[in-house]
Amino acid sequence: MITLFTLPKPFVGHVGMIQRNAIQSWTRLNPDIDILIFGNEQGTAEVAAEFGIRHFPDVDVNEYGTPLISRYFQQAEEAAPHSHMCYVNADIILFPDLLEAVAKVDLPKFVMGGLRTDYDIAKPVDFTRHDWAEALREDAKTNGTLHGFGGIDYFVYPRGMFGEIPQFALGRWYWDQWLVYRARRLGGALI
Repeated sequence: MITLFTLPKPFVGHVGMIQRNAIQSWTRLNPDIDILIFGNEQGTAEVAAEFGIRHFPDVDVNEYGTPLISRYFQQAEEAAPHSHMCYVNADIILFPDLLEAVAKVDLPKFVMGGLRTDYDIAKPVDFTRHDWAEALREDAKTNGTLHGFGGIDYFVYPRGMFGEIPQFALGRWYWDQWLVYRARRLGGALI
């Protein structure tokens, strides 16, 4: 199976609702999935407790308070019970077909990434509907826009794939492209 990990913004207002939607979608992927939530932003501990997610409040930051991904990725890998890791931005709703795609990968070294569809969700998703994923995906096709190739919103990879990661600040330039570069330098496939 897979371990998902994220570092959210504060759970406040519209951003908080979007992140709650995303995290709830992850909890519905598979009962054996492991989810780790990092940071101590407002509401993080409460959301982790509500959804039964393991919470790691301490994250290394730079002089501006921006989280550094090197230690963050290392902490996630050390805590993960599964051999496959998935870093995902905290506002990304995932659908069950992600796990189907990961199950088809039979390679020792790879990085699977993906772009999001920019789609403004104005209210909480009704996850009690058996067809929530299909309905949301269909509505996003009509009312959403595929984001450009400059940003990658999730990475699936085998634990230990990257080795030592430089002190990149999360959400700033180049850290996601570096992961793709590093995977290729180590002979990994890009998916």
